[in-house]
Amino acid sequence: MPVRPARWRFCCACGLLGDRPQHGEGVDPIPVLSPTGQGLEQIGALMEEWCKITVPSCPDAVATRCLERGACLAFGAYELHENRRIGGVGLIKFSPEDKPLLAWKALDFGVLDLHWFNENSLVVASADGGIRALQVQDGASGWTVQQHLDGPAIALSVCLGAGASEGKIVTSFADGAIALATLDSPSWLWERTQAHAHEAWFACFGAQEYLIMSGGDDGYLRLWDSRLRPQEDPCVSSYQAHEALGVTRACFLDEHVFVSGGFDEKLRFWDTRMLGRSWQTLQMPGGPWRIEVRGTSLLVACMQGHAAIVDLLGPLPRLQVHLGQHMDHSLVYAASWLPGLGHNLKCVTASFYERILYVWRSAPADSVDRKSL
Repeated sequence: MPVRPARWRFCCACGLLGDRPQHGEGVDPIPVLSPTGQGLEQIGALMEEWCKITVPSCPDAVATRCLERGACLAFGAYELHENRRIGGVGLIKFSPEDKPLLAWKALDFGVLDLHWFNENSLVVASADGGIRALQVQDGASGWTVQQHLDGPAIALSVCLGAGASEGKIVTSFADGAIALATLDSPSWLWERTQAHAHEAWFACFGAQEYLIMSGGDDGYLRLWDSRLRPQEDPCVSSYQAHEALGVTRACFLDEHVFVSGGFDEKLRFWDTRMLGRSWQTLQMPGGPWRIEVRGTSLLVACMQGHAAIVDLLGPLPRLQVHLGQHMDHSLVYAASWLPGLGHNLKCVTASFYERILYVWRSAPADSVDRKSL
């Protein structure tokens, strides 16, 4: 069963799954986007490579947080070894003055997604099924498992709630299931075992605490009401959002507006009050895999297309920067903003097969010397 598409509908485990579609024409915009968040620095017309970091395994998930001086980046990784997915977690500390410092903890299971939930702990989606809460005490060598919730299959994604949903976790699985828990619950609080006919590539929280969104390899984007029991059919909306191809990621930008990505190599912008069609479509060569919001910009991991930054200011979203577009050998499943490192905007992209984390900064270059590790 595939875990990651390695190129256009090409999976690491099972090869080519389908033909490239013919792209249709975009649709006329309907609403004007009002993104949440403030204070994003202006991005120049150019992003340049600031440094690159070689890591011990194939990175496919990254998460960052601010430090008192600098930033801390956590990454998860996996690779196939004797028909098993093994991997680990790593920490990289960045400061304005010093070279990045890398610490690594090998694990007997692969990590397919991860997020910080406090300054010392991560929640990870594991290749052996379920999620784990990991705590670090000294570099990465002190990782301990605080909690383990078993799942029905390989855990493909994990999302932490914010605001009214704070403290909750929603996870998607390779058998098409999705499940809801809290950080301290001993078992799943809500499950939908057949949310999708094939892999449920992601699940995330909506603007309301009870709303869950999921997307799958069956081509459907679905909204769920977690107040309803699974036997009560909690699916409140279901539609084929990306030309009947797999839906890989989505996230809400405000109470009504959300963005989704899929194997049709497009970002689509939607309004929950009019779900008949997307009101804006952007071509994303390589295909969106992850989307991260910061203020008025999106950072999109685009697999073979490396990564892109989308500007949300103005009447319509637009592609602003294409990162690594000439890197023929990169395959990027993860990207994250990197805060706390000077005035210029920075972000990181994870190249899976190269085992390299690329750090980018906006031009003109700041006063920090280029670093490598």
